[in-house]
Amino acid sequence: MGAEVGMHTKNAATLAESVRNIIPPGEGGYDAKDVLELYRGQKVPMVIEQFRDGATVRGFLQPSFHWVTVFLSGVSCPGFKRAEVQGAPDTADPFAMEARYFVESRLLNRDVEVLLEGVDKYNNFYGTIQHLAGNISEELLKVGLGKVIDWSAKFAKDAEQLYKAERIAKEKRLRIWKDYTAPQRSAASTGNSAEFVGKVVEIISGDFLVVKDFAVPPVEHRIALSSMKAPKIGRRDEKDEPFAFEAREFLRSRLIGRKVNVGIDYMRALPNSATGETERIFASVLEGGVNNVAVALVANGFATVMKHRQDDQDRSLYYDDLIQAEAASARDKKGMHGDQKPPPRNINDVSPASAVAQSKQMFGFIQRAGVLKGVVQHVINGARYKVLIPSQTCIVTLALAGIRCPQTGRKDGEPGEPYGEEAYSFARDKCLQHDVEIEILAQDRVGAMIGRLKLHNKCMASTLLENGYARMTGRDVSSDMETAQEVVLPFSFSLALALSLLPCHEISRILSHTLSCLLWPILFFCRVSLFCRDVFFCCPLLSFFSICHPLPLLVAPVVGSLRISTVCSFLI
Repeated sequence: MGAEVGMHTKNAATLAESVRNIIPPGEGGYDAKDVLELYRGQKVPMVIEQFRDGATVRGFLQPSFHWVTVFLSGVSCPGFKRAEVQGAPDTADPFAMEARYFVESRLLNRDVEVLLEGVDKYNNFYGTIQHLAGNISEELLKVGLGKVIDWSAKFAKDAEQLYKAERIAKEKRLRIWKDYTAPQRSAASTGNSAEFVGKVVEIISGDFLVVKDFAVPPVEHRIALSSMKAPKIGRRDEKDEPFAFEAREFLRSRLIGRKVNVGIDYMRALPNSATGETERIFASVLEGGVNNVAVALVANGFATVMKHRQDDQDRSLYYDDLIQAEAASARDKKGMHGDQKPPPRNINDVSPASAVAQSKQMFGFIQRAGVLKGVVQHVINGARYKVLIPSQTCIVTLALAGIRCPQTGRKDGEPGEPYGEEAYSFARDKCLQHDVEIEILAQDRVGAMIGRLKLHNKCMASTLLENGYARMTGRDVSSDMETAQEVVLPFSFSLALALSLLPCHEISRILSHTLSCLLWPILFFCRVSLFCRDVFFCCPLLSFFSICHPLPLLVAPVVGSLRISTVCSFLI
């Protein structure tokens, strides 16, 4: 008689072991969260018994025999709709049968491994199934039988590869992507063009900046980076959100003062905007015409990507790039996706009028430090700025030594001085949020520091003088500033020469000659060298005398090429 083996055995222990003890989910079975914690990060052997559609499988884990339903993380395939009449076949969406056959032919009753990555409230798992030939999710996406779902892609260990696989199918227009149309920009803002070139003049936050175009006259555009969101900068007494400063600093160091290409992706209405804007521009900003700064921000973990609905076409032209960058950043735990928060920033702002005492305490430390590196935070007028000094962790008000710029108008409606707004705009365009070097020389009564500021190794005061937006005050004047002043003088004396040739009524000539005779002795016998150095005093005086006296007419061409100090010596 043969040995009793297999189903013919009479050994009770062997018979008990041969019966599978399959553990179902829910009541009387297991809790999916407990199973997830048990196998988290492990590739668990699995035998697949059933497919609901291309992205949903059922089977049991080995050797524990937990019966599980697994949704492929980040993937959705065309599905089946239940028939309303009992016994009637289910209705399949386009490519649903093909997607299910694709996975059945490769996975059904095969030994595969599953990486459990998440659960839902119905005890269903989200995971990645590894076939001998590779990741089945990526293969489904590559052939156009599935699409990436953003909200469940966060479970995937390497979501970046899923987006890359989907892009391959989109570019080839395979199966469900056969009618795919790439996102198009809305030509709805600047004229009829959806693109323009400009210079970045201000970084407001990690996702908001101001770009001045190269039109005539130039126009400033407030631009929000499309399809992304950066941490918010705190207002007044509010604290910054984590990585808000790092995000803004990332953009500032790369873009401020540089030429960029702006492509408008979409626009949104702003019915109750505090700035008076009626609509907001959302655009992609390219550094050097190639590098998308939004993608760089997301890739470094300083911003997150906004999740759009499938039917929402108002999105970035580079949305797929943003999604891939965010997936890679989350995988590498960079920035906002990491476990570490940025160190707190304790900046002592001594620029307000209420902080005079603190400013005077800081003055000695800052003055002794010599030349310091800083960043211009705000431009008050042409010669007055708020500067952040990182090494001293403080913000100070800096007034440029040796010059004075015309004042701008005030908020209460008081008008400014002539050329005040022009000087402010010039200084703002030149140095706002730029890296500078400062040297503190003195301090005024209201706590403002008086000193020098260098931008790209050039004195800012000299730059203002060269362009006619400032005049020298006679104190703390450097040789560079005097040289810059000389650049402006020949033009002023040429104006005096032109005025001297204008016809004048005989009576006004007599009156002017009389005034000339009275004032010239005063000019000769008073030492006015301090005031004569000021172009706003000397040039109008000579232009007035040139109308009625021959002497200025003869010396104007000569004086135009001489230093002001030489003019004073000649007059005295």
